[in-house]
Amino acid sequence: DVVSVRRRFISGLGMDPDKKNLVVGHNGSRFNNHLYILNALKKSALIDLKEYNVLIPVAYFPDGPEYKREILAAIDGIPNVCLIEKLLFGDEFAALRLSTDFFLHLPQSDAMSATLIESIYAGAVPIVGSWLPYGNFDRFGLPLVRVDDFSEIPEKILDPQYKCSRQIRDNINRFLRSENVLDQWIEIYNSRVDEGR
Repeated sequence: DVVSVRRRFISGLGMDPDKKNLVVGHNGSRFNNHLYILNALKKSALIDLKEYNVLIPVAYFPDGPEYKREILAAIDGIPNVCLIEKLLFGDEFAALRLSTDFFLHLPQSDAMSATLIESIYAGAVPIVGSWLPYGNFDRFGLPLVRVDDFSEIPEKILDPQYKCSRQIRDNINRFLRSENVLDQWIEIYNSRVDEGR
């Protein structure tokens, strides 16, 4: 069951399985804005970070070892933090998604994030930057918790209004059905052709 998968995975990371899990980004790229997110969490008087595990998947560092050092400096003072440096596959990958209570996804830019969709499907609260072009999520009934500024993240973590539901999972299934994706691509293609591009 999901509870035992979560407990086993989080315990295996050396973290407390009874705490809520905040997952920051999805790889070790500077593009994920880890430093801004971690700084917002550390500066906040709203949340007590002792009540959370902060998990940072960084299986690779495309920006080199200097960025890893910056992340290590940024996590200093966060009581329950784990850099997940191992590339996860299969059951471990699924366990991370199922263990995510809040997915803090605030990259500089994005188009359509598979990581975000997987996290929502697994039941995570998706906290995203309002600057990201996620209109398709709205059109298909996939609610997102948006922030205009990194400093708003803690108040969104404490906001109990968002809850993943069976309806949201059904919407994801419909949204990702191959014929729907194909229809979307045809619509985009035709609109570009009509514009003379």
